Amino acid sequence: MLNEYGLTASETEFELPNVGSDVLKTVITLLKQVQAFQKIDVGEFTNDQLRELVLVVYHLGFSELQASLCQVIADRLENQSTAYMQTYFGIQKEHTK
Repeated sequence: MLNEYGLTASETEFELPNVGSDVLKTVITLLKQVQAFQKIDVGEFTNDQLRELVLVVYHLGFSELQASLCQVIADRLENQSTAYMQTYFGIQKEHTK
């Protein structure tokens, strides 16, 4: 599967401290969905899980999956209040006056 994304065995040796195997399994599953031109299925993921997936996918350089995940987040934020977005992104105080 890595060859399909332009990676070779020597390029796959890297450390991912703070990334659990369950997250990596999810990323592989989502990559397979993207590769098969299927709509990615992330409906059951919490907002925190989605943000973590975006960060891991960004770190690994899978831009197509990253774009798909960001679109899911954008869809969830559409038509939401400013207070909801502040909570979503963990903004604790508004610094605009």
